[in-house]
Amino acid sequence: MSTAVAGRLLRELFEVRRLHPGAAPCPDPASDCCVRAHLPVVLPPVADGRPVTCVLPAFPAKSPSPRKVLGPHPDLAEEQGLRFLHQLCLRLGEVHPPGVRVVICSDGRVFSDVVGVSDEDVETYRGELEAMISRLGLHTLSVFCLEDALPGLSYDRMREVLARDHAEPLGAVRTRVLTDPESKLLFNGIHRFLTEDRAAVEPLRSRSWLRRDCKDRAYRLIQRSAAWGGLVAERFPGAVRLSIHPQAPHAPKIGVLLSDQPRESWLTPWHSVCVRTGDGYRFLHRHDAEALGARLVLADGRPSHYDLRRSAPDTPAAAVSAPGGNP
Repeated sequence: MSTAVAGRLLRELFEVRRLHPGAAPCPDPASDCCVRAHLPVVLPPVADGRPVTCVLPAFPAKSPSPRKVLGPHPDLAEEQGLRFLHQLCLRLGEVHPPGVRVVICSDGRVFSDVVGVSDEDVETYRGELEAMISRLGLHTLSVFCLEDALPGLSYDRMREVLARDHAEPLGAVRTRVLTDPESKLLFNGIHRFLTEDRAAVEPLRSRSWLRRDCKDRAYRLIQRSAAWGGLVAERFPGAVRLSIHPQAPHAPKIGVLLSDQPRESWLTPWHSVCVRTGDGYRFLHRHDAEALGARLVLADGRPSHYDLRRSAPDTPAAAVSAPGGNP
C-alpha cells in the first residue's frame, strides 16, 4: 500500500519534472524504473505516515540586470512561482494526506558576491519573500537561508565557513565541466546568464572581457551551489531533493518547473518579469515585455508586472526607470 502511494506521488511530481533536453528515454517505462529510482527517499515518510519534505535551492535574489527585472524586490513573478509550488504540494497532498511541504533553500547569500548582488538586497528579498508566503497563506512553503545554518557570523564569514566545510576545489569543478556533459550544460547556462547580467550592469566592457570574467564566476557559482547543496542535504536528511535545473531521469535530484511555461524555458521569477496575457501569465525578460508593448502595472505604488491584454491599465513601461538598489 505505501509503495503504491509513494509511486502515485512521484508520478504526480513527474508531471512538472524538467529533464535534460538530450536525456535518453527511460530504458523500461513499463517497469516504472523512474519511480523506483526515487522510491528510497519518498517511501519512508509515506510508510510512517509523516509529511514528505522536499528541499529546493531557489529564489536567491533578483537579477542585477535592469534588462531582465523591475528591481530588487519580489514581485508578481515570485508570487506566481510560489503559488505554483503551493498548488503542486496541495495536489501531492491529495495522494498522501499527511501532506507535502517544500523548504525553499534561498541561496542568494551563498553567492551574492559572485553574481554582483549586495547582501542588503539579499536580506530585503528574503524578508519580503517570507512576508509574501505568509500573506498569501502558502502554508506548504517555508524558507531556509545560509544565516539560518550559520547564525551569528558576518556574511563573508558565513561564505568562508560554507566553502571550508562543504566546497570542493575549483580545479575539480573545472575538470567535471570539461568531462561531464551534464555539468557542461549547467555551466553553459550559468555562464550565459552571468554574461547577460554583467553586460547590463557594465555596458562599457567588451564582450570578450565579460565572457572571460563570467567564466571564472560561473565556476565559483557552481562550486558554491554544490557546497550549499551539501549543507542542505546535511540539515535535511531524508528530504526529496528538487532542483530548478533539468536533471537526468534517475539523478539524485528531480528537476521541477516553477510555472506552466514550456519545459525548455530557462526563465525563473528572479531572472524575469511576470506578463499577464489573454490566457494567463508568462515569464519574460523586462526588455522583451516592453518590446511587445506590454503595459506596466503597479501594486501599492511599486512596479508589479506587465499586462499584454488590450484592456490593460494605461501605464507606460517607460514610467519605471532602471531598478534602484541593484549594483
